[in-house]
Amino acid sequence: MIKVSVIILVQGADRLLKSCLESIAGQTLSEFEVLCIALEPAGNTSKIIEEYVAADSRFRDLYIKESVSAGVAYNKALKEAKGQYVFFLDTRCFFEPDAFKRMYEQCELNNADVCVCAVRGYDAATDKISYQDNYLNVAALPDSVSFSGRDMQKSSANFTNYAVLNKLFLRDFIMRERLTFQKELFASDIGFTRQALQKARSIAVTDRILINLCLLTDVKAQGKNQKPVNTKRYDYVVKTKTRSPRVSVIIPVYNMEDYVEETLLSVIQQTLHDIEIICVDDGSTDGSLAILERLAKEDCRIQIVQQKNAGLSCARNTGLSKAKGKYVHFLDSDDYLAWCALAQAYAYATEKDLEIAFFEGTSFYEPISLAKEHRFYINAYRYHEQYNSVYTGQELLTLLVRNHDVKPKVDLQLLSRSFLLDSKVKFFPGILHEDNLFLLQCLIHAKRVSVLHEPLFSRRIRNNSIMTVSKSWRNVYGYLTCMIESKNSLIDNDVSNTSFLRAAAKQLVRMGISMAAALHDLGKMEVSKQTASLAPEDRVEFVQLMEFYNEQKRLNDQIKEQKSKLVLNEERLKAQESRLKQSNDLCASQKEKMSVQREEISSKREQILSLQKYVKEQTDKLEKTRVLLEAQKVDLNEIRQLTREQVKQIGALEERSKICKEENLRQKNENESLVKRHEIQLNRKEKVIEIHVQKVRDLRDVIKDKTIKNTKLSREIVVFERRVEKLSSRNDELVKGKKTIKEQNDLLNSEIQELKTKLKQSEERFSVLKKTRAYRLGRFLTAPLRIIKRFLKSTKK
Repeated sequence: MIKVSVIILVQGADRLLKSCLESIAGQTLSEFEVLCIALEPAGNTSKIIEEYVAADSRFRDLYIKESVSAGVAYNKALKEAKGQYVFFLDTRCFFEPDAFKRMYEQCELNNADVCVCAVRGYDAATDKISYQDNYLNVAALPDSVSFSGRDMQKSSANFTNYAVLNKLFLRDFIMRERLTFQKELFASDIGFTRQALQKARSIAVTDRILINLCLLTDVKAQGKNQKPVNTKRYDYVVKTKTRSPRVSVIIPVYNMEDYVEETLLSVIQQTLHDIEIICVDDGSTDGSLAILERLAKEDCRIQIVQQKNAGLSCARNTGLSKAKGKYVHFLDSDDYLAWCALAQAYAYATEKDLEIAFFEGTSFYEPISLAKEHRFYINAYRYHEQYNSVYTGQELLTLLVRNHDVKPKVDLQLLSRSFLLDSKVKFFPGILHEDNLFLLQCLIHAKRVSVLHEPLFSRRIRNNSIMTVSKSWRNVYGYLTCMIESKNSLIDNDVSNTSFLRAAAKQLVRMGISMAAALHDLGKMEVSKQTASLAPEDRVEFVQLMEFYNEQKRLNDQIKEQKSKLVLNEERLKAQESRLKQSNDLCASQKEKMSVQREEISSKREQILSLQKYVKEQTDKLEKTRVLLEAQKVDLNEIRQLTREQVKQIGALEERSKICKEENLRQKNENESLVKRHEIQLNRKEKVIEIHVQKVRDLRDVIKDKTIKNTKLSREIVVFERRVEKLSSRNDELVKGKKTIKEQNDLLNSEIQELKTKLKQSEERFSVLKKTRAYRLGRFLTAPLRIIKRFLKSTKK
């Protein structure tokens, strides 16, 4: 079964193609296939691919004739892939020997759809390596070891970028989710990787550096200074021993059968061949010695030294006594080096004629769940500042202490063997944390030191190691011995550099703080028991240190208390600020409400003005009606006078009274109907006036409610009430006028009744003159009625 399909995109004349293919061919996992996609091959590209295809059946050539983008090429190759998992690469990448195996096992262990690994940068032109944190940020990982894309969407931080090269994908997952690469010419993998990470039900992570990425490389046009990476180290075996090795690598081994082979292989496969490897077996009781002996048969540079168990310091001192190299490197048996670490450090040290060459390192967690508890080690072996110049040891320690950049671990140093012999610096036996003392003693004597800012070393953070287990008396005693011996070394060497002494004192204080932290985990009975077992001078020193650190602790507690009070005050201040902000917001809301109320008041004022205008119009109409009624009254008086004169004139015409009677009855009916209409109109006007008065009263009530918030409006309400009172008085006058009109109508009816009686008496007398004068008399009498009709019509309008 094919476990991994590797799809490699080749463009132009690629000088790094051979390095990439060699790193794949040397993988410890053999169940894989390689699909080479050659887009516009040039130079020896096609020839190199053909050689690998002919030599190894796992390699296949998928040459695409038409000009397509990288995304289209990846999609076509994906259809041809048969592996359980898929890698998508270009020739800038070359792998660590166990990359396929570790990522495959990680996916199988977590049942993952995607596995992400760490990446190291490599400049093929300058042979320098660098960090590539954007490919994997361990600090941004969730708490769980295996997580889904939804978990990462909830997190605000991104733990990786959207490049495809450091990720292994489950092929069934790609097919199930129908993931494809974009057809763009550039960055076609961004959309594919983003969708894969979002849809993945399980994402596995290994923070080991398994892929090396060549930087500053143009895949279409390679520069003349760029060269292929030497990857033949993966199957390199030395059969002849070097007489004068450049570097002696000393590896103390004690019961490390699970890790020592990987450590030793990382040294065997170094690009610097002129080395010797001294493995000191410190009385191992497991299979570590058998592994050393097996590897020693394959590589004659390995030298095995056996001794009874005496501790790490004694093992290192034993190895140093056997070393013959110009420089010495001490490497722990569970860590490993980058493939070019010794070459880079040795070149840097010889170029600047250094006694100590410091370099940087990375950490990886095994398992990665330890990152949650021990986040300190993520960037513990990186320098915050640059130290590229050549310093004396005392100058460098002063700078390192000032910048909090002290890295005591001896694995991060390449030391001149002659310097160690001349200064007689050795590891103090039988203690932990011996690197602190060793570093200070070396820097007291060193005249030329510098720092190479490249991650050449990888530290394994694992369970049951000195770093992860709980602290014991051995940790306390180790720090105590380092402090006492450091002080003695400063005195014995008669150090007079004040700045260096201050830096050393600060470093001793930090060691004391670490010792006090280790004591915190121990009981008082155990501390007193162990204190009594110390030598008298050590006991006095320890008690003095304890008194000092108790006082320091007391002061720190006071400082913490003050800080807590300060924090409490800050919290109170923040609370007050929040309250002030809330009050400001409330004031702002009140201002907004006031502005809204002002707008409402202005709108009400406009309504009042419009109502006042309407009331004024109504009063004008009422005034006109009053004038018309007065004119009507005058007309009625005139009609009365005319009727009297006519009665006198027709006194002799009683014979025609019958006709006049009928005519008068008709006129009476018309007058009554006219009066009724007038009354109806007056009632309607009264109702309208009452409605307006009620509206005015309602408005007055609303305005009275608003007077509490606005005093100005109350004045306007008073004025408006006065106007309403005036209108009501005018309305009363109109009612009185209506009554007077009714009384006048009653008088007119009585007069008409009298006229009827008179006409009835003269009916017989004026029967002869009925035709001649009746028409004229009727026309004359109906003239006032026509005037009344016109008046009523005008009032209706």
